[in-house]
Amino acid sequence: MSSLEILPKSSSGNKLVTPPPRLFYLDWLRVIVILNLIPFHVAWMMVVVPGFSNIPENSVASQLFSLYLALIAPLHMPLLFAISGYSAAIALQKKSTVSYLRERLQRLILPLISFIFLLSPILTYFFPSDLQERNLKHFIFEFIPYFILTAFNGYSGAPRWAHLWFVGYLFLFTLISLPLFLYWKNSNALVTVSNVISSYVGMFIPSLLFSTTFILGCFWPFFSLNMFGDLAYFSYNLLAFIIGYIICMDKKNTDIIDCNLRLWIGIWSISTLIIVVMISADFPTIFYRPTPTLSGQYCVYSLLAGLNTWSGLAAILGLAKKYLCFSNRFLSYMSRSSYMYYILHLVVLVTVGYFTPRPQGVFSEFLVLSILTLALTALCYEFIVKRLAIVRLLFGIKA
Repeated sequence: MSSLEILPKSSSGNKLVTPPPRLFYLDWLRVIVILNLIPFHVAWMMVVVPGFSNIPENSVASQLFSLYLALIAPLHMPLLFAISGYSAAIALQKKSTVSYLRERLQRLILPLISFIFLLSPILTYFFPSDLQERNLKHFIFEFIPYFILTAFNGYSGAPRWAHLWFVGYLFLFTLISLPLFLYWKNSNALVTVSNVISSYVGMFIPSLLFSTTFILGCFWPFFSLNMFGDLAYFSYNLLAFIIGYIICMDKKNTDIIDCNLRLWIGIWSISTLIIVVMISADFPTIFYRPTPTLSGQYCVYSLLAGLNTWSGLAAILGLAKKYLCFSNRFLSYMSRSSYMYYILHLVVLVTVGYFTPRPQGVFSEFLVLSILTLALTALCYEFIVKRLAIVRLLFGIKA
């Protein structure tokens, strides 16, 4: 199946209830991105967070990890949001608006609130800080009362959604985009949009829109993740969410990706190499500190970065559709568990990082932390989440 099109109608005009085939390649992409978050966050903790690792600053290892972060960071979350846009298109065809919103509350808001009050204290407690004493007595009788009383201005400030910013943003995207999606669903406007972006000129419009969000990064720094001062990155991911919906709703949009797959791969590869050179040459980019000012150089980077994002999304979606349209036991298992892996992994990582003696060698440390985090996350899922109905309920996990 090349795309999920609008559900066919019966002769009476009512939509048929036959569910569309499952798009397994989207499941694979979701699982791959979530599993990659473990080594991604290990590298991020080692390079960015003071006190977590003794990795030498400006060493070869530090530079390699920084490059890995710089190449993955602008793409993996937009890819998840684009997949979520696909899911929104599918859900809105099968469910009523009320059922769709109810399911979003159960799958997004309830887990977010549960994380803030149940897991975020653990994450904050073991996160590298100046806190001298860490033990169970101190955690229960001193830290927890302080944490609850200062929920919005404590150790890390702002609501403690940590890496679950994705969940909070996704719920906001759902609310913001729903009127637009319903309008498109009940009119021919989406046909016009699809006709434009499926043309050989229009297919580059998304790259220009992504470039605009990069330019906004001069005024609102990327990766702030606090919603209030994060308009650039917020818009960047909202755009990916809406594009995912548009692609899913019309086969012409997937055809423009499939028929030009080599072109997208080529553009993505070349633009990635140029961006690597820019980063190495201390060119003003979204990773530039302090925040880059609006200049000719940054505008050139923004145009290239927007093209890189859109071609990367198109290439990854096209390759996945070509090679990952199948299922197996691993995918079936991970499709059910990956959401909880996402919720748990950073909490497990900082806890493992606090208690685990570090081996000699930067790459040995990276491998040990990545493997232990993956293994303990899997054990937490198997022996706690799967076996306790209340935990599944609180974190939106289906039985």
